[in-house]
Amino acid sequence: PSQAKPPIPRDCGEKEPRQVFARENSRTMAVSAPLLQMGIKGQPAEGGAAQLRQRLLGELACEALAGNSSPLYNRLYEKGLINSSFYLGYMDYPGCAFLVAGGETKDPEGVRDAILQEGKQIAEEGMEEAFFQRLKKAAYGAYVRGLNSFETLCVEQAQGYFAEQNPWTFPEIYDALTRQDVEEFLRVWIKPEQTSLIVIWPEEAGK
Repeated sequence: PSQAKPPIPRDCGEKEPRQVFARENSRTMAVSAPLLQMGIKGQPAEGGAAQLRQRLLGELACEALAGNSSPLYNRLYEKGLINSSFYLGYMDYPGCAFLVAGGETKDPEGVRDAILQEGKQIAEEGMEEAFFQRLKKAAYGAYVRGLNSFETLCVEQAQGYFAEQNPWTFPEIYDALTRQDVEEFLRVWIKPEQTSLIVIWPEEAGK
């Protein structure tokens, strides 16, 4: 019988600091409108079930902070500061985790400041339980609908295998998430020193 091969050590580089490399940067390109790209660094989960829980919690926190049905999204949209291209989501890779926002906007700094302020306000004052429950049900339904895709099923299983987690435990993990969990997530994550803003200005803007 063939002998089992020893495990291959993974080298993902040095541990990421909580602070960002640069708070702001910009450049000009041939775009029709200013483009915002904003990242917020956070602490990655250790792996396994903890990583899956943090991913689900992060995605829910993004919906509460600036999802399509959030108060902040509606305010920014009504002021013409964002359009349907705007997005905010949670992402993680081995050794790092972050929130990323992007889209067209005429006031990138204003949108960034509004996101930071909204996160701080939710963390300090909380959110309505009814609003949280609506978000939670909608996000859960969207996740389940995504499983109708064969490609999505394959990706979930492959990612779960390499991350040593069972993606099909998400209903139990998701059901246990509370409004207080989301508020605490925003309190820890939404901080200026963990935020980086990149802006692509149209060439004719002269910035």
